Amino acid sequence: MSRTAVLVTAAALALSSAACEPDLGAPISVIGGPRILAVRGNPPEAKEGAQVTYDLLAVDVDGTVPMPSASWAVCTAPRPPSENSAVATACFDIADTAGPAPTFQAPVTAADPDDPTTTGACSIFGPLRPPLDPNARPRDPDITGGFYEPVRATLPNPNGGAALLGFDLERIQCRLANAPSDVANEFNNPYEPAMNPNGYTPNGNPSLAQLTWATGGAAPAVLPPIVAGMPAPAPGIAPGQHVSLEASWSADSVETFPVYSIQTASLSPQREAMRVSWFATAGELMHDVSGRAADDPGLTADNDWVAPATPGPVHLWLVLRDSRGGVDFSEYELDVSD
Repeated sequence: MSRTAVLVTAAALALSSAACEPDLGAPISVIGGPRILAVRGNPPEAKEGAQVTYDLLAVDVDGTVPMPSASWAVCTAPRPPSENSAVATACFDIADTAGPAPTFQAPVTAADPDDPTTTGACSIFGPLRPPLDPNARPRDPDITGGFYEPVRATLPNPNGGAALLGFDLERIQCRLANAPSDVANEFNNPYEPAMNPNGYTPNGNPSLAQLTWATGGAAPAVLPPIVAGMPAPAPGIAPGQHVSLEASWSADSVETFPVYSIQTASLSPQREAMRVSWFATAGELMHDVSGRAADDPGLTADNDWVAPATPGPVHLWLVLRDSRGGVDFSEYELDVSD
């Protein structure tokens, strides 16, 4: 977001800051009501026609919503150049096609070989020109060379009002286009490290390894996750106490893959960047998001949390994403007590 710089005297700036500072509301990391924090495809990257199973992380102030009854839809509306959002505005208005159910299975959109009017996801969202639209142009990839098909989950809002929406951007495994034939063949062939180190392998979902916590310089301890709604031991935290948190992920979560460069007409290896989004029902997190850049070999992301003044249970969620669209998530609980 651009900002306009205004030259004013120091005194005027001080006065305007005190009088006109906007109220930005609670940080995005604070869970004050029902929300969808993530929608996950498994596998997170697939070819046209391949089946993908989707689930979601829906939460409320009392914890993760068990077996959320979501309605589902696959969006086949490409984002027009005039829009800057991750998905087209039209994806918000399409009719649901499945559910209510906590999971959804659907194939990546594929053309019907017996119907020339149908179009696959690699033509709608990817590098291939739609066959019956001479004015259309192929889509540009993201910085990882990826193309994505949106899948929407919708939940009724238990508090009334607008429904809760969440999207997964399912990465489409498309053949490399607009490249020299030898480079395209190298990219499109199955990955065989000994013979073809630049072959492309589809993305897999990352895996959160553990979350540790520490207070007052004490040695870090592992905070066990809540699995399938089963409660885990919740450490006691004093009101207002400062807690250091460290999330980690497995080494094989960070994958290396080739990316095509138009400038050099060649493939170069790229390592996935990793990002952790943090959420809590109370207290204050220093960062909404932390992680590692693609050139950073670390396998951890740090954060700090200050416990609320009011005693009671606090639910904490981590959503781990890799830069190719893979997702993992987990829930934890802390007990703030006098």
